[in-house]
Amino acid sequence: MLSMYLSFLFITAVSALQLTDYPFNRPEITNFISQISSSPYLSEKFAKADNYTILAPTNNALNIWLANNNDASLFNATITYHLLQGIHSSSSLKDGSQLLVSSLIDSSWCNVTGGQRVESQNRNGNVVFESWLKNESTITSADLLAEGGIVHIIDTVLEVPSGVFDTLPRANLSYTVEVLSKGNFVSTENFKFAEGIGFSHDITFLIPNSATAVANFHTAGRNQSDLNAQISYHCVSRLLYKGDFVNGTELQTLAGVPLMVTIDQDGSVYVNSAKITTWDYLVDNGVMHIIDE
Repeated sequence: MLSMYLSFLFITAVSALQLTDYPFNRPEITNFISQISSSPYLSEKFAKADNYTILAPTNNALNIWLANNNDASLFNATITYHLLQGIHSSSSLKDGSQLLVSSLIDSSWCNVTGGQRVESQNRNGNVVFESWLKNESTITSADLLAEGGIVHIIDTVLEVPSGVFDTLPRANLSYTVEVLSKGNFVSTENFKFAEGIGFSHDITFLIPNSATAVANFHTAGRNQSDLNAQISYHCVSRLLYKGDFVNGTELQTLAGVPLMVTIDQDGSVYVNSAKITTWDYLVDNGVMHIIDE
């Protein structure tokens, strides 16, 4: 009862502040506020926000990002990605890894139902946010109350997740890139297949990235349709982040052939015989998990 009462007081305090009383007059985030104010699109989106969490990058962080990015559409998507749905206090974010839903729903940048995710991690008591390519942002000032929501100031701009075929080489998944090259998967001749996967919604990609995966991938005597089916077998037609895998669950793939999830006593997760070694690489139409074969 006490925790419920405190939560009620917290939400009431958040709602009591006016939009003009945002902590956006703090000197370390004036650039962020200026950029929002100068954009009719962003001004409208933020003005309508309610029950939200804003991750506001510092002036220095935003200046670094702007020096390397000048595309207006990417800018709007990036700032929108910093507007999360729901109120997430710093204390609530210390309860392990969480996938937080952002307000980025524009299909030009996101094919994930409900909105693109931002992952939060608890690192020795410090909250760290992960975005594309597992780029990290750390809270520098937490729990700044505003009307209808809360603001955390962060030290690095979140990166909007890109497509899976763009992500693989950028994430240095060299074995996977070699498999794709051997299988002619992203060639001009096979563009329609790659485009179909890239534009599908809510896909969980199981990415084999090991020397074993390369050694076991054979092309001799196989046509492109057969090779494409093998890739489709690594694409689950359902959005599954780390915490969504359940022992004994059957997963349907784009190839039409199911996979089986097994969780060992030590917590290791297998899909068929392949062990998941790295979790939650965010991409524009879902999530990638790295497997060892």
